[in-house]
Amino acid sequence: MDITGKAGPVQCLVIPVEMSGLFKGENAVYMDSTAIPLATLKEGKKDTHIIKQAVAKDKFAAMTDEEKKAIPIMGNAIVWGESTGTSSAPKTQAAPPSWL
Repeated sequence: MDITGKAGPVQCLVIPVEMSGLFKGENAVYMDSTAIPLATLKEGKKDTHIIKQAVAKDKFAAMTDEEKKAIPIMGNAIVWGESTGTSSAPKTQAAPPSWL
């Protein structure tokens, strides 16, 4: 939506805080997120996880697999500082979730 600023209209993205599962801190708005391990690693890529918004346990349990898959991917991540050899396989304890 457009919001009028000092220099005129400015195109803005407006996100409802509470309805979007965000929370307001003292100086900023925050989002809980979670890193989900990838089921398969892509050759030539270092990514080991995807980042998605965390959902409360009770709400997540009530979601269908399609709703879980529909949670937008916010970004990706790699495991740092755990590699002791030349293997690029992630050393994670958790397996990817079945709905991913």
